[in-house]
Amino acid sequence: MISHAILKAINSVKMTKIEWNKVTWYSKLAALICGLLFFVSGIYIGMQYQQYRDLQTATSTFVLTTPTPLHCGGFIAHPETCPTGYTCKLGNIPDAGGTCVKSS
Repeated sequence: MISHAILKAINSVKMTKIEWNKVTWYSKLAALICGLLFFVSGIYIGMQYQQYRDLQTATSTFVLTTPTPLHCGGFIAHPETCPTGYTCKLGNIPDAGGTCVKSS
């Protein structure tokens, strides 16, 4: 709320002849424009947020189509074994183990 002294100081300036406590057609127009801008910006922000959420959901359900190779064998206690349909292909150093490859 603007104090009475500030209103007197503003009205005393000859360049401005604004009546701060009077409703005019341009104050109504300004209020209408501000209301419409507020409404439209709310819709726009909501649409942008929904696109962000859709993208976030789509990337969180993304599944890789090529699985990482499983390690198998090697000179360790309880070495991993390959699942059914796969065989363990040892590398250059058999003690280090190998990777599971699909059986042909």
